[in-house]
Amino acid sequence: MLARSFGYDFETDSWIEYTSHSMIHDEIEAIPYRIWALGYYDWEPQIYWEVACISDMTHALFCVEQYFSDERCLKNLTPQYIYCPWHDAIEKIAGNEKDYTVTEAGCRIEGIPVWSSFVAPPDKETQPDAYRLTAQTAETDLPGDTADASFFTDEIAPVRWRIFRSSPMEPLTLIGDVAVFSPQRGREWKKLSLTVSPRTRETRASRCRIRTDPDTIWEGAWTDALNAWDGMGGEIDIPPIVADAVLEALREGTFLVEGIRPSVLSGITGKAKIMAFIRRPFDLNVVFLKDFLCMSDTEFDSIFPYEEKNIYQRICRYLNIRPPKSLRRAYTFNPYAIVWFMLFLQWGVRDINFMHPFFLLDVRIGPAYIHQFRYDRSTGRVESTDAENWDMNCEWEAFDRYCQFLKRTKGERAMMRWLYRYSSRDYLSREQQDTIEAVFEYGQFFPEDVMERLRKDGLTGQVHCLVSQAVAYISMQEDPDFELPCDPLCLEAECDVNEYRFRLIHNIGDLIDAGIELQNCVASYQRRIMNGQSSIFVVRKSDKWIACIELNRARQIVQALGPKNKRLVDDSLEVCRLWAKFYQFPIATSDLAKGA
Repeated sequence: MLARSFGYDFETDSWIEYTSHSMIHDEIEAIPYRIWALGYYDWEPQIYWEVACISDMTHALFCVEQYFSDERCLKNLTPQYIYCPWHDAIEKIAGNEKDYTVTEAGCRIEGIPVWSSFVAPPDKETQPDAYRLTAQTAETDLPGDTADASFFTDEIAPVRWRIFRSSPMEPLTLIGDVAVFSPQRGREWKKLSLTVSPRTRETRASRCRIRTDPDTIWEGAWTDALNAWDGMGGEIDIPPIVADAVLEALREGTFLVEGIRPSVLSGITGKAKIMAFIRRPFDLNVVFLKDFLCMSDTEFDSIFPYEEKNIYQRICRYLNIRPPKSLRRAYTFNPYAIVWFMLFLQWGVRDINFMHPFFLLDVRIGPAYIHQFRYDRSTGRVESTDAENWDMNCEWEAFDRYCQFLKRTKGERAMMRWLYRYSSRDYLSREQQDTIEAVFEYGQFFPEDVMERLRKDGLTGQVHCLVSQAVAYISMQEDPDFELPCDPLCLEAECDVNEYRFRLIHNIGDLIDAGIELQNCVASYQRRIMNGQSSIFVVRKSDKWIACIELNRARQIVQALGPKNKRLVDDSLEVCRLWAKFYQFPIATSDLAKGA
């Protein structure tokens, strides 16, 4: 009989296997745990104690107050505080071991560790002093820094994963115990289960959600739809050690049924890998290419049947390609190697040696996520088509044209080196992206010296200034009184804050003036405004131009910069932050972060 249990370990910063009987068989409600939680808000390092989130928890860990750029930085820190249920207070941690924590007050608090980084509601006025840090830690300067708890979504923390199977030929069941933290409801439990039978090829997913109230217990109905698991899991992924254990057990079962032990060398891991194996155990990579190939379920099942052992050959026939052997090897580990190869054929890249490094990349191609690319069999072209993000499609179109410009003017090697840099390590800055989009939109009208400077120097700040000037000059040829569409809700945000005037761009003349005075590429945003992609505000103080603020289609602030795209500081920064919070424009950029 197979019975395994996995939990998170602080010391190694990884998930490990637990062998104790209680961790394998006891219900999660009966097991004490310690959760490491960080509250942060609006790009700023603020920790909040929310009684609704921890009053029904056994224990809670909180880490130090600090600015974090990503989750990896969070996990490298050491928790400093813990809630002590005996003293009903937050206490400083003296020592943190695998199964318990010792406070400076001498309390020993036992429980398995759980990792989470959830946003606690910053409504400090409703929280008792016992759960509040000092004013120095949770300091806010602007009205509106406190927000209604409904602004925050539920946060999830996987606590334990378990695997059960009575024998290799019998169904395997994976169970996940997940803590759900809600600003409105406190903590709840969500139990996820997935049962897979290699013999019958039947897959069932269910959810048993147990609320804090013991009288409210229910279980979701069984379903054959694999998508149900994705919906129930939300952002939850399965740790690699758990996924590997599940896959090894499924491989064993498939071997006993089919007589062949499938390979699982794909570099993709977690929940996605398990789901792909269930659908196509003999080539799970093809599952990740289904959307790229633009196939319906019926067509996919017809061309790539479950029993097929040589799916790669069928993919090549469908795409009408005869790739080198190196692509076959790369595809074994990365299904998106085929996407890269098809794109390079489209661009006319011929040297396979230049392609090899890209076959390992499985996240993005420049600014676009690689899983969003689609192959149009009627045209034979590969394009990035994110149905939910028209802005990203425009960015990719400009990026695509710039890559071809580099190949045409500087050669294949130079283009491939630049592309690899901005697909593996670096991201284009907003200034660089603006330059590319301006060249895409107006490049055919640019003076030859501007294009030559772009070819010679690349996407530098000086080239950006030249492009901005060229766009402003070209825009002057148009009717300055031509009205641009304005979002009615953005119009309501036109106001004066002390001496600062916030005004929406209404016509081409306003756009040209902003580009000239602020020395940026905003004049090239005409198409973005016309398509409803952007709304542009300018901020002035008397006759001085202070800032240019861009809101996207969802009315989120995505840019807020001063002349020459410099960061805002001092009063200018504070006033723009106050204006954004007063009109409830979400800030989706670090441009308005304090001290950034």
